[in-house]
Amino acid sequence: MKGSGQMRYEKAETVLRVALDMQGSAYGLTLQDLRNNYSDKPLSRRTAERLRDAVERLFPQIELVNPGELPKRWRIPASTANGLTDVTAEEVADLTTAVSLLRRENMHAKAKSVERVLAKLRALMKRQVAAKLEPDLEAH
Repeated sequence: MKGSGQMRYEKAETVLRVALDMQGSAYGLTLQDLRNNYSDKPLSRRTAERLRDAVERLFPQIELVNPGELPKRWRIPASTANGLTDVTAEEVADLTTAVSLLRRENMHAKAKSVERVLAKLRALMKRQVAAKLEPDLEAH
């Protein structure tokens, strides 16, 4: 059985995942999306509404994408939660490992694609963060 502290963290993680997904979606998320995608079993409508409300309390920038239409869709404007999406040295190292594995499996087109993603991530990183990551990457 999970301790209540772990349950609270899982709920916090779910709220943050929803916020990041709302920011990453051009079309926004519906209550049905929340019901189906953020739990092992479908959430009740009321629980999905509470989840959306929790995101709104943390990110008051949330916006209704399609006023007057159904189903309603909510999103968070681009860059609102960017501080939460900083890439870690371990994640960059994992992607670098993925490139090596793809090459070893003769999946060169996929390796090139992942390399392009890595280049974009490095370009998006703040210079100070990238400079801090370099020693960590060399250690991996």
